[in-house]
Amino acid sequence: MDQQNVNNFDSNRIKIVYVINTLDPGGAELGLEKLIKNNLFNEFDLDLIVIQKTNSALYSRLNDNLANKISYLTESKIKNIFIPLYAVKLSKLLQKIRPDIVISSLSQSTIITRLLKVLFNYKHISFEHNTNFQNKLAYQIISKTDSLSDYFWCDSIATQKFLLERGVEKIKSKIIPLFYIDHAITFLEKTFSPELKIISVGRLTKQKNYAYTLSVLKKLVDKGVNASLDIYGVGELKEELIILSNELMIANRVNFKGFVSDWKEDAKNADIYMLSSDFEGLSIATLEAMSIGMLCVVRPTGEVKNYLTNNSTGIIASNEDEACDKIMTILNDNSLYNSIRCNAYNFVWDNFSINEYLNAISEAKLELEALYDNT
Repeated sequence: MDQQNVNNFDSNRIKIVYVINTLDPGGAELGLEKLIKNNLFNEFDLDLIVIQKTNSALYSRLNDNLANKISYLTESKIKNIFIPLYAVKLSKLLQKIRPDIVISSLSQSTIITRLLKVLFNYKHISFEHNTNFQNKLAYQIISKTDSLSDYFWCDSIATQKFLLERGVEKIKSKIIPLFYIDHAITFLEKTFSPELKIISVGRLTKQKNYAYTLSVLKKLVDKGVNASLDIYGVGELKEELIILSNELMIANRVNFKGFVSDWKEDAKNADIYMLSSDFEGLSIATLEAMSIGMLCVVRPTGEVKNYLTNNSTGIIASNEDEACDKIMTILNDNSLYNSIRCNAYNFVWDNFSINEYLNAISEAKLELEALYDNT
């Protein structure tokens, strides 16, 4: 096991361990960076434990920020069959750190830290990010062990609703959004490009359902639209999606950009942002797209359907044909295009300010202290 410094700096400070699956740049991971950047843990002794080490820029940034207080359990891809092994490795680290509070983010981390709570008697916070589980066994384990968590953080109303549907009392949960706007961007009206440019952002995984987006692109092209698609993200389904784009005969119109830290700079020249996920929590990328005045065409999933209103702040489509038809309609209505873009831009700036986020951080600090006082 490769391990970095896990010694505590100050034995008088509340010791917190944050456990997360990876530091690949997804919503939960980048959200963690925001929590650290905005001083949620600056009054606590924080250790970060990552199940799978990946050589991402986020890992390097956090490692600098945490003064080498990051440990990891494996360099191999996470597999559920190895959860008992991860639990053994994690228990050795927890035995050295002796945390007062453990926070877990994403399912494997949550399952392991809940089970180890029996041995180490820490308070446990589960950070909820999704509104469904692809792995039904994981869902069953999570739902049956919810009682082992002392408190829950949710990144949106939708994730909190999913939590309550599992039988958790609302009083045991708090919404901590992982997104905010902290710099001004000028909104400018625009017309569609001669080549309609669509972008999508997110990991190349089954959950994101990029086959849906490729199908929409194919339908647009078949209707005579000169369109292209840029996909920003990495993941295990890249080769499968390349094969699919060839089968649909649109490979020359699809660009796999990989991970780009500031994709929004490229997006300034794009016309439409598409979200095709089967399920989501907050969907930070959609909010980021709205914040720069993009027209967002989305499936009604997760928190998105709570903050995006059809034909007002975006376009909601339940299937590929509907998405294609609605895009075709708006291509012929530049006034509606700019009206939706402007509404989306204003909505994000009015509802996701840095001040609202910092208020949530302050409340979370008090909750951590109260949780410790109740040990």
